[in-house]
Amino acid sequence: MERIIGKYGPPQSDLLIFCLAGMHGNEPAGVRALEEVFAHLYQYRPPVKGRFIGLRGNIPALATHKRFLHEDFNRIWTEGNIRIAREGHAHSPEMKELKAVFEEMDAFMGHPYSQRIFLDLHTTSGDNGTFIVAVDYPHSRNLLDKFPVPLILGLEEKLEGTAITYFRRQGFISFALEGGLHQDPQSTPVLAWGIWTVLLESGFLSPVYMPDLSETRLHLRHKFANLPQLLSLDYLHRVRPGDSFVMRPGFKNFDKIHEGQHLADDRHGPVLAPSAGFLLMPLYQKEGDDGFFLVSPPPH
Repeated sequence: MERIIGKYGPPQSDLLIFCLAGMHGNEPAGVRALEEVFAHLYQYRPPVKGRFIGLRGNIPALATHKRFLHEDFNRIWTEGNIRIAREGHAHSPEMKELKAVFEEMDAFMGHPYSQRIFLDLHTTSGDNGTFIVAVDYPHSRNLLDKFPVPLILGLEEKLEGTAITYFRRQGFISFALEGGLHQDPQSTPVLAWGIWTVLLESGFLSPVYMPDLSETRLHLRHKFANLPQLLSLDYLHRVRPGDSFVMRPGFKNFDKIHEGQHLADDRHGPVLAPSAGFLLMPLYQKEGDDGFFLVSPPPH
């Protein structure tokens, strides 16, 4: 697997759109989505206003279909780790991947783009998982409000070392798109729709050169019509080594939860919801430190 999935558009541009897929090795749908988008661009060669680049994230994990090999690749994007990786003192496969990603990024990040967008592509282990994790929503709302899916605010504040936080600090409009269930074949077209939406709404590409996305857009608008568009994080249940955490079966993203509801079990006994809200990202896989999230509409 090559690091670069595709590049399109003149390097000397005002707009940079950078997408990263396969941050977790058991989430290949984002890679497939980028491959489809670049294949379309390469076939039809439309005129564009900007530079669009897509990279694979954790290649060894993608090759073995594991979330990660030693540590979560989406928890190590800190200034300290990046400095260590750049200096060649990698202590894990993921730190080596961080060094490799930055080596590719250095080749295109030197140009003074006036507008920069970072999109991180993911899927979830729980069903019904199409949503956006927004960073600095007031800064990015002109773009993110074009997506008819729930926007989750405040989640990145609880998760240290995420790529979206790092890129926001570098001046990017930065967000993650969750495309659905890992194994669902529809996750790839949903993520491809998200990429095309960014290309369109940023002014990179004219709509006359776009594939028809109306069916996916209508499907998502109908699917989430009864949910608030904005939801903020209320609670994160962290899983620690030795917890023996097991989510109770049958939950999916955006299930409505009442306070005290039995959501999971661990070595201490039942894990109960500390408050009412909507369930997000229930942990239905062996790897991961985040058991589940609870979100609710932000106070006005």
